[in-house]
Amino acid sequence: MSKLVDKDERFFDIADRIDEIIKKDSPGNEEQRQVLDLIRQEKFARYIFRKLGDDKLSTKFIAKWFELFLREGVFDIPADVINPVEVEKGYYKVPYWAGLDCLVRMSKYPEFTEDMVKIMKRITQAKVDNYHVYRAFIKMAVNFFPDKVIEVVPLVRNWLESRFHTTVQSYEVSSLLTYLLKNNEREAVLQLIEIVTDVKGEREKGLLDREVPKAKSIMDIHALKELIDENLGLMKETYPLEIGKIVSKNLEKAIKIEVLESNKSDYSYIWRPAIEEHSQNLSLYGVKELLVILIRDLLVVLAVKGDISEYLKELLNHQFSIFRRLGIHTVTENKEKYKNVVNEDLISHEKIYELLNDINVRHELFRFLSIHFGSLSPDKKQLILNGIEKGPTFIRDDLTAEEKEQSTNVWKQEWLEGIKDKEFKPADELYAKISEKTKVRIEHPDFTAYMELFTGSVSPYTADQLLGWDAKEITRRLREFKQKGEGFKTPSKRGLAEALRNAVSKEPKKFEDCLNEFKNVPCHYIYEILFAFRMSWEEGKSINWNSVLNFCHDLVLDDEFWQRKEQERLWVVSEIADLIESGTKVDERAFEKRLLPIARDILIRMAERETKTHYDKKDPTASVLNSPKGRMLIAAITYALRLARTGYARKEDVNKRWEPEIENIFTTELSKREGPIDVYTVCGWFLPNLNYLDNGWVTKNIQNIFPDASKHENSWIAAFAGYLSMKNFYKHLYKLGREQFRAAVGKPLEFYYAKERLAQHLVLAYLYGEEDIESKDSVFKQYVELADEEDIGKCIWFITTLDFVNDSNEYRKKIVEFWRYRFSLKVKEEETNKKEFSHFVDLAKFIDLEQVKIDDEVYNMLGKSMQYAELTNKTDEAIEFFGNNCEKYAEIVAKLFDLLLDNSQSPPINSKEEISRVLETLYSKNIPEVTKLTHNIINKFGEKWCIEDYRELYNRHRSQESTREIS
Repeated sequence: MSKLVDKDERFFDIADRIDEIIKKDSPGNEEQRQVLDLIRQEKFARYIFRKLGDDKLSTKFIAKWFELFLREGVFDIPADVINPVEVEKGYYKVPYWAGLDCLVRMSKYPEFTEDMVKIMKRITQAKVDNYHVYRAFIKMAVNFFPDKVIEVVPLVRNWLESRFHTTVQSYEVSSLLTYLLKNNEREAVLQLIEIVTDVKGEREKGLLDREVPKAKSIMDIHALKELIDENLGLMKETYPLEIGKIVSKNLEKAIKIEVLESNKSDYSYIWRPAIEEHSQNLSLYGVKELLVILIRDLLVVLAVKGDISEYLKELLNHQFSIFRRLGIHTVTENKEKYKNVVNEDLISHEKIYELLNDINVRHELFRFLSIHFGSLSPDKKQLILNGIEKGPTFIRDDLTAEEKEQSTNVWKQEWLEGIKDKEFKPADELYAKISEKTKVRIEHPDFTAYMELFTGSVSPYTADQLLGWDAKEITRRLREFKQKGEGFKTPSKRGLAEALRNAVSKEPKKFEDCLNEFKNVPCHYIYEILFAFRMSWEEGKSINWNSVLNFCHDLVLDDEFWQRKEQERLWVVSEIADLIESGTKVDERAFEKRLLPIARDILIRMAERETKTHYDKKDPTASVLNSPKGRMLIAAITYALRLARTGYARKEDVNKRWEPEIENIFTTELSKREGPIDVYTVCGWFLPNLNYLDNGWVTKNIQNIFPDASKHENSWIAAFAGYLSMKNFYKHLYKLGREQFRAAVGKPLEFYYAKERLAQHLVLAYLYGEEDIESKDSVFKQYVELADEEDIGKCIWFITTLDFVNDSNEYRKKIVEFWRYRFSLKVKEEETNKKEFSHFVDLAKFIDLEQVKIDDEVYNMLGKSMQYAELTNKTDEAIEFFGNNCEKYAEIVAKLFDLLLDNSQSPPINSKEEISRVLETLYSKNIPEVTKLTHNIINKFGEKWCIEDYRELYNRHRSQESTREIS
């Protein structure tokens, strides 16, 4: 064979001949040279490496090519794979080298191990920063005979270094450790343990944004935890002592990174409050905590299996407290076996007083005493008690004599909590004496600080206690209660208010009959009473609306109420508004019609007196809901709608379905211009409802609802945001407010739903014929011209959600015309509009391919969208489009499919069956140009991604094609 590759040959044709050569017992020199030439091309390298990694090939064939490739430097890592590549500013891609698959496959054979180790060392020395490479190397090491792994274990340290993260290779290391432990490769295990538990120092911001040194694992911390969890059992069975000592050295290293040489404290009682598993320990581990857990678990096993008295003594006398604590913990778990250690290094004359005053070991010592004090000898018990009676070695100088005495006694009581009730009378007597002096209850004496979760507030009285008193007594206690202190378990006004709410919820009738008694209690209690009534109503229970509304009526008519502090009063005003809304919005669940005048008078009074407003241009509708004025206006509309549904209309004008008093509220608020802004948001939001109540009023006031944006920007934004918050589209309202949409186009609106809802309203106006894409006056045309890629994407997405457009040629034509016009604006700036073009794949289904000719404008529109489909993950949608059209429009589909693959970086992977069907259909047409394109498509799958799923289909039709040519 003189030539392996002809100029016009396709990928799989060449691949067939590569297969023939690879499988030959003795390929000639020329054939070997040709394969070497091909393997230096990325598209063929992937294929050849994968073939050599095929389990179906015998070792003989693999060895032959491996030796050749090794000799010719094929396994020298390509320069473009060494480091991550920046694909855009701040974002990197880690290249994949196809040779790795081949190396992993061949690492299973012992005869290649020596060469594999050389490759691994050579590439590691090249300072490669690529997790694909190092994950593969770890997989290779697991394939070696156990005794050979020792040669590459030192390299693991390099594999865990990166400018980025080491998550991938870190998780792989666990399998290597498991392999070595199972095969009792002691030296390799200990070397690997030393590496994976090693630490490095980094600086990070601590309190007050000051940079402090911090010990970090050289592995991904989550992977380290998993490695420990998965291998702990094997570590306990094999080399627990050696592993424990190695991990201890790395723990010391971690502590020294963070602690100054002059400071002997490691502050472990802060970062690991308890050696045992305990709720006070952090749920998110750092490297120090993980190493402590590993040492602890190994020590427990060692203590049971053998005699580690000397090692425990070392720990109990260690410089750093975390090791002393580990020693105490181990002794606590095995006290009977290590009595000599307890007597000499824990409960001894020289040690006990020092330990009682060592804040660092407090928890472990307290736990030892609370478990074992009862079983100690009387003289040891007395020794401990004597140490406690001596009191603490340190008392703050700034305390008074009385405070110092109290502090000393509290310290004694804390330790006595652990040894009382242990059949040692002197301890019990001392506890009784000391606790009588302190008069404090100590809940967690073994911790210097204790964290616990607590939700809610504490009340001085329960709901049931409140229900046991009459109204006068309840109001007296509400008025007289004074909160003492700020502790999170301290009875508070908030807690009492919640208890009152619960009492009203339990027995609303008790309060309905005497509501006026509560008129003068603080506002936060009135709020909770009204809130409880509303919640009861919304939960389907009955309430006495007559009593509740009359109470609210009397309250808002009382001038004293309006003189209360605004911050307290506004909650009550908002809740009254919400009550009225709740009692009027649903006819089946509304209060009696006869009570509507009371509700009206309440609303009128609140409109006159309440001025508190809130405005946030990023979310005007939420502002309304957080504003007493806004909630009052919403309640007024809900009330008016309820009245209108009962048949109300004015005698002088039946088209006016609201009372003059309610109309006047809105007219007055709008006339203020620079007054509370809530009215604009509410009018925009409820414009359809206002239009139903009084079409004439809306028409007359449309310029007031939407004031001139150039003069009253905030008011205009509030009104337009309110209007856009509606999902429904109203033709007559769009006509009325069309100029507001023109004002909005191109304006940087900040409220979060602005882009989405503006796009939706304008798309519907266009589809319903209120706008076109041709006239100069068209708001939609203006929008399409000024919209950015995100806006157009929102338009396209919205169109795909509209079911009614699918079966109407008129709508389909409009959608295509929208696409055509936008495309004409952007096609000359292709480089900056690729992502936008990709969005349009979703609209391809609206094109009538019957009318499309190759290379006309619509075909170009389709082509650009398919060319960049991958940029917005539209590849599967493109395949679906091909599937729907390949039967009738094979040539167009084939060209577009070919274009799609030309520009895709990743293969379509979720549509394999559909792709096969499309390709089979294209072949079935027996159109030479289509067949040629289909050949190209299948070969691109192989050339770009080494995907052979459709290779058999290609070979079958290629064979048929050849047969027809011969015939």
